[in-house]
Amino acid sequence: MRFRLHIEVIPSLYGNKLPINYQYELSAWIYKVIALGDESYARWLHENGFSHKHKKMKMFTFSNLYIPDAKREEDRLCIFSDLISLNLSFLPEKSTEEFIKGIFSEQQFSLGDHKSKVAFRVRQVELVPSPDASATMEFHTLSPVVITC
Repeated sequence: MRFRLHIEVIPSLYGNKLPINYQYELSAWIYKVIALGDESYARWLHENGFSHKHKKMKMFTFSNLYIPDAKREEDRLCIFSDLISLNLSFLPEKSTEEFIKGIFSEQQFSLGDHKSKVAFRVRQVELVPSPDASATMEFHTLSPVVITC
């Protein structure tokens, strides 16, 4: 199941500068929100996945933040947009629309480090329809893809 989170930027709390390398903190926040909703499911998501040669690929993925108006300043990203978005995709069917919408709706969080931080609030969670499958398709990935033999 695929979801898009529409997120409000709240610069009045900390500012509008975000470290460019925010992905680890973002994944930690996602796990935290899921754990608050269902701790055993969060543990299962973290510990399980597809295995290949002692590597585990997780059962969910997320995009970078989609920021319509931003500017890079050295190792920071200055956010000038009021609203941004994030895509989340889950493979397990337990990730029902109601569960995900319920745990992520109106969540407040911040990302950053000792130098700069940005506060956010999830305003809307929408289900993104799956594409109609056909014999030949072209895909554009939102995050890195691991292909193994």
